Amino acid sequence: MDLNIQKNKVAIIGINDQETLNLLSEKNERETFPYIIDSFLIEGEAMKKSLQAGTVIFYDNITEELEQLEVETVLINIAYFSRRDIFDILSSCIYNGKKVIKIDITPFEKSSFPPIINFSPIKIEDLFHENLPNNFNLLKEEYFNKTILITGGAGSIGKGLVLNLSKYKPKLLVIIDHSESDLWELELELKKTDGETKFEFELLDIRDKNRLQNVFDQYGFNIVFHTAAYKQVPLLERNLYEAINVNLLATIELVHLANQFNVEKFNFLSTDKAVNPSSIMGLTKRASEVYI
Repeated sequence: MDLNIQKNKVAIIGINDQETLNLLSEKNERETFPYIIDSFLIEGEAMKKSLQAGTVIFYDNITEELEQLEVETVLINIAYFSRRDIFDILSSCIYNGKKVIKIDITPFEKSSFPPIINFSPIKIEDLFHENLPNNFNLLKEEYFNKTILITGGAGSIGKGLVLNLSKYKPKLLVIIDHSESDLWELELELKKTDGETKFEFELLDIRDKNRLQNVFDQYGFNIVFHTAAYKQVPLLERNLYEAINVNLLATIELVHLANQFNVEKFNFLSTDKAVNPSSIMGLTKRASEVYI
């Protein structure tokens, strides 16, 4: 193992109990620990003792504190925060060029042993996990009996949204995708479920303005999740025309249709590459953010 590898400076949030704070602080002293702990952000003043590593910062507004910190990465225990807070934290970190990594805490089988701590990327499924506090009823109220459109719904992010949104019993989930095989596989998978949600599957390219308008007119959406995009950075560098057409112009058309058909909420999934973009993919996503 190369112990001279560059370590990211991190802030840790969502950990308030003394035992886990001490454990993370002690890990910072090990050469194999992949991060350098800059600070622990703690709500209120629940933690009284000092720690071996990192500055303890008591906060009232988590996003404001994170914006001021000069760290490359934020380590988050998502189980501590509400889903709304997590979205706010992710948005703030992405906008300010900070990576976000999830802290996984697994209690040891014997209570006398400290918990096992691992780190992993945040997945879309994490944002809809039922164990997040005080969220199920809130989200059910938001999505229950609503007609929802998901673009790129057969892709990895879109599919995660479909599976999780269905838990909140929307009236209808309309899934559009340009990949025939992926859309068909998703339709077969969803037919095996016993849920109450109704699904419709539309095979179309989001650049097709007339088809899109027909779909909006047919279903009368309350909510739109726009995940369809080209994402492969090196490939898009060589295909500027397609990158602009799909990632920017199609997004603009979707926004126009959402306004035209009085959609209540338009959700756009961007990328950290839109922060100070240095690639065609990042530029198209950033331009879409600015337009929306």
